[in-house]
Parts: sequence; C-alpha cells; structure tokens
Amino acid sequence: IRNANIMIVVPMRERGPVIRPMLDVVARLMSPERIVVVNDGSDEEAIATARAYGVWIVERDAMLDILNWERLLPVLNLAVRPRGKGIAVLAGYLFSQFLVEFGLASPDWVIQHDSEIREYETYRGLEYLAWGLMQSPPDVQYVKIAKYGRVNETCMAVRVLLPDIYDDSMFNDDIRERARQLHLRLVPHKWMLTGEFGLDWHVAMTRPFATGYLE
Repeated sequence: IRNANIMIVVPMRERGPVIRPMLDVVARLMSPERIVVVNDGSDEEAIATARAYGVWIVERDAMLDILNWERLLPVLNLAVRPRGKGIAVLAGYLFSQFLVEFGLASPDWVIQHDSEIREYETYRGLEYLAWGLMQSPPDVQYVKIAKYGRVNETCMAVRVLLPDIYDDSMFNDDIRERARQLHLRLVPHKWMLTGEFGLDWHVAMTRPFATGYLE
C-alpha cells in the first residue's frame, strides 16, 4: 500500500479525537502526504488529532471559495452555495487535483474514507480496498467493500427483495405501494451505507457531486 499510487480523501465533521483509530492504521500503511482530511466544521480537538499525523488538513470553505459560485449556481439551479458531506468531499477532490497540477502527487486511484470508524484494526478498510484494487482486471474503475457483518449487507438484501413484495398479491395494496416507493428511491444506489471505496482517478475527477453522501 505504501508504494501504491493512491490518495485518500476523508471528510471530517467530528467532536473529539474520533479519527484517531483510522489514522493510527492508515498513516502507517501509506505516506501521510497522500491523506487529505477535509475539515467540515470539526472542533479543535478533532483537527489537532488529525494534524498530529502529518496529513493534509483542508478547510472546506476556504477550498470552495476558489470556485466562481456566481457563475456556478445558475448551472446547478441553486440560489445559495450548497452544504453537506458530499460538498466536503468535493473540496477534498479539488485539493487533490491541485496537488496533481503542482506535481506533488500522481495518483491512479482515489480512496474515499469516513473518519469515525471504531476498532479500525479489525475493520481494515484500506487493506480490503487495496486488495480489491490489486485483484481487479485492468478495466475496473470502482471498488467498494461488501464486507460480511456490516449494515449495508442487510440493506442491500432488503432492497433486492422489495420487488418480490410489491409484485405479490398476498400483501395488501398499501404495503405493496410502500415497497414500490422504497425500491424506486433506493435502486439507483450501488452500495448503500458504505463510506469506504476506491475510484479510478480519471473517473473520480469527472464524477458529479450532491450534498448528500450516497453514491
């Protein structure tokens, strides 16, 4: 992992040192200068904890101030600058792009990573993603974790079963209609409730962003 051409973008909106379990492991597995932590309104203790690992600390608003919002907002059909976790991730991607333009990085992949993961040595998110990248064929552009025992596994199973409910006459009309509505809202999302995944660099730099965090 230390020699791989990857960067990690970590949005952080926390109170206290909750990022420590993740950085304790990740900052040993790869060079800290390839880890970008985006401050999205965290308190001083959270920021100081991240800074102690020598990683990049990016202020969300300072990064987004670079954009010309007067021209961008009409394109987005918005009246004011948006907020949310997805926008914090956008700030991290913009900073990563600047590192590349100034010759300070040359990543092949971007790994997006949540900050508030307990017992990270057991979870081993970065290691699983790196293993997936190494095992994947050359044309793969997207790697996500579908690890046994995580809540997204249950959510995905339920989503797949919803059409069986709304197509089955044994359920009353209200239940069938509710199942249909839920399925339509959830079906666009590849993997729900997982904040750790890898994207090919060129795919990452062309992806759309929302204020939320579902992919």
